[in-house]
Amino acid sequence: ALLGRLNNRVKEYDKALEYSFKSLQLAKRDSVQGKFRFPGKYMNISLTYLNMGVEYIDSADLYMEQAIFWAEKTHNYYLIQGYYRQWANFHRHYGNMERFHELIEMAYNSRTSAIKKENMSLLLSDVGVSYYYLNKTSIGIKFCLRAKQIADSTGMNFPMKIANFNLYEIYNDMKLFDKALIHYKNFVYLTDSIKKEENQRAVIRNTFKHEYEKKALADSLEFAKAEELKDLEIEKQSAELSQQRIGLAATGVGLILIIALAASIHKGKKRSDELLLNILPEETAQELKAKGSAESKLIEDTTVLFTDFEGFTAMSENVTASALVKDINECFSAFDHIMEKHGVEKIKTIGDAYMAAGGLPTPNKTHVKDVVLAALEIADFMKDWAAKKEAKGKPHFDIRIGVNTGPVVAGIVGVKKFQYDIWGDTVNTASRMESASDVGKVNISESTYNKLKDEPQFAFDYRGEIEAKGKGKVKMWFVNRKNT
Repeated sequence: ALLGRLNNRVKEYDKALEYSFKSLQLAKRDSVQGKFRFPGKYMNISLTYLNMGVEYIDSADLYMEQAIFWAEKTHNYYLIQGYYRQWANFHRHYGNMERFHELIEMAYNSRTSAIKKENMSLLLSDVGVSYYYLNKTSIGIKFCLRAKQIADSTGMNFPMKIANFNLYEIYNDMKLFDKALIHYKNFVYLTDSIKKEENQRAVIRNTFKHEYEKKALADSLEFAKAEELKDLEIEKQSAELSQQRIGLAATGVGLILIIALAASIHKGKKRSDELLLNILPEETAQELKAKGSAESKLIEDTTVLFTDFEGFTAMSENVTASALVKDINECFSAFDHIMEKHGVEKIKTIGDAYMAAGGLPTPNKTHVKDVVLAALEIADFMKDWAAKKEAKGKPHFDIRIGVNTGPVVAGIVGVKKFQYDIWGDTVNTASRMESASDVGKVNISESTYNKLKDEPQFAFDYRGEIEAKGKGKVKMWFVNRKNT
């Protein structure tokens, strides 16, 4: 089962299914206790199919039904609500909002008195969002407000953050900007609080680790000192000349060790600084080093870029894993150089998607132009790259690019492997711009167009109002350089 989950996590889905099915067969051989393990076994198989893509959704549904059936059969009611929520949110991810609502309703109806308040808040938030997606806005708001009320009573930041963000999105789409702003400020504050807590825990862990290492070093020095005293007793029985020579030799070795240690510490510090700057913006890295934490910030105006490869899944079925990784690395490395050239901050890669943003962490006035120029250069690079692949008779993938401008919350995620990330509706809309783009095109939102339309070097092709998942009809433009 563990091997199945690990392979699922690293996207080795064939192996994940192989191990998960073997685990299920072993459970079936245990006639006494096996059935109590069935829910988890079927759940692992379902999650693997869900991760494999929308074309496997029927298989995922089949095994999820089995997981819930056996959870009910073995009276494991606590699992049922969680399974339904997880199942529902995968359908939400794939854009099937009616199925999302149906499954969230099942989760809500299956709740028990044993459910924790924070889980109830998250469940009610999902119910509210599902009604909102079905254009039953007043019911959706009612559930989200109830979710917020329960979350507030728990004093736990995460469910409060989710409830406020959902209310912000609903009120914002309804153009009730005063109410939207209240919940957005709460969301930003809670996000900041969560990051502070995580960073404080990291500092505490590092402090304990440092104290432990100091104690271990002290113990080692005491031991070494005791051993040295024993050696001195033996040395006293030797001739004075031998003692002098030994003392001189020991002093020389000690000096060499001290010099080597100092050089090693300096080299290690330089290397750690380089690694930190490689994963965090310089301003954020300096703040983290100085304070032991880095506060999340609301950046009022930034431009977000998303790219995604078209034909990636089909190509992955026809080439080796090493060849596929080599191609992705070649493209993403080129994107990194393009971002650096235009002063745009790379945020992260998610599978075959690439995300970057301009105007952060230090705000500037050129971020819209910087990001669009970078996007157009990526499109040019991919066109040339695909042509070279095609000339050699090798498979290739194409690219879609989307850009949006607006406010984001930016900060550090995690306590072990730090990651600078951004959140907010601006990010979601940028992703929708990419999804609605055409191959080889740069698709921009209305907010980006309004800030760029007077730039003489760009040409725009208005596409009209196009349906965007979770957004309704949204105005979009293709952008290009003039005279190209």
